[in-house]
Amino acid sequence: STTFYENHTKIHSSSSSSSSLRMIGMARRIGLLLKRAWKQNSRDTFVNGVRLMSCVGLAKVYSAVLGGGAEGMSAAALPGKISLITFGVISMAQLSLIKTLDLFSRERETVQRERARGQYSALEYVFSKVITELPIDACYSALYAFVLHNGCDFHTTRRKFMGLYALIALVSSSLGLAIGASLPSGESALVAGPTLMVIYMVLGVLNPSGQPQKINKTKYTTSTLSSLSSGKQHQEEEDKQQQQQNYSGSSETCPRVLLPLKMCSPIKWSIESLLCSEFRGLEFTRDFRSAPQMGAIALVGSGDQALKALGLSHQTTEKCIKAMMTLLVSHIAVAIGALAMRRQRHVTLDDDDASSVNSIYFTLNNNSNNYNTDDATTTSKNVTRTSDKTTSWLHRLFKSNLKQKTR
Repeated sequence: STTFYENHTKIHSSSSSSSSLRMIGMARRIGLLLKRAWKQNSRDTFVNGVRLMSCVGLAKVYSAVLGGGAEGMSAAALPGKISLITFGVISMAQLSLIKTLDLFSRERETVQRERARGQYSALEYVFSKVITELPIDACYSALYAFVLHNGCDFHTTRRKFMGLYALIALVSSSLGLAIGASLPSGESALVAGPTLMVIYMVLGVLNPSGQPQKINKTKYTTSTLSSLSSGKQHQEEEDKQQQQQNYSGSSETCPRVLLPLKMCSPIKWSIESLLCSEFRGLEFTRDFRSAPQMGAIALVGSGDQALKALGLSHQTTEKCIKAMMTLLVSHIAVAIGALAMRRQRHVTLDDDDASSVNSIYFTLNNNSNNYNTDDATTTSKNVTRTSDKTTSWLHRLFKSNLKQKTR
């Protein structure tokens, strides 16, 4: 019993020591990747300056064009605020996505070569990118929100406004990681990423004027006509319900085939979270001369009525934040899985096979060095035949060695 206890203790201590060594090695590799990513971002001073000017410039232009002319607590400011929030979300999402796709495409060859050598895993690489790249994108988006909040009169607090814009940058950057890891080349990722974001934009943007739906044609009987002609109140209620359905802007106006894409749209959840945070519980000052003249928000008197007219009566900011966090985690998981599946693998040769390959290549080098201009045709034919035989032999050798390794 004493011997069994000692053996069990040794096995447990060895397993714990090996797991601790693996954790130390993983932490060391992640630290090296973080250091390299930080150096790369600190050296791109020109790119960082351009991004800084772009965020500040966009915020200034949007606030000057769409943010002026009406007070923030009046109904006349509704179209401007909806446009400000929509354009801001689209701009920050596209900038974060394209930046991540460009960075991933530039590092693709290096990452594939290093991962083929077994220097680090897909989890370690994606984790280092999540720590370094995503917070930087969130800071730029928060800077845009800070400048926009100062230039316009928003009901949402500045901290919450900046946090929601930072979250859309995080989700968009993680989407760029997922697309870049899933597609075979950086060029295809740069083409597919903005295209997918445009689809998300079309499915996620709210239309303040509403979209009419098809009205079902029904046959009216005599009893139905008598009940409808009994009073005007019933007809007015039906008109209000039909108008509410026409201006709902929710999933009823979206084809069922595109509903999964709409639920995965970060644009949708970002716009809805900002609108709910801005209009929920807000009372407008009525001025019919400056009120909106058309659309679902033409005759609203409060923020809750505006949300109801836009089809967001049951939507909350907390639900939208949870949906965006789910998308963030899902994008990171897809990036790790896709990158792990695309790892390049090489066949390890034995000593005898390696010596045979080296001798054959040495012979080819001697043949190419002994190349003379007099017998150019004969030597080229011999070298071509030898190289073809060598290629076929190497192919058979690699195939047999791979089968043995698999067994």
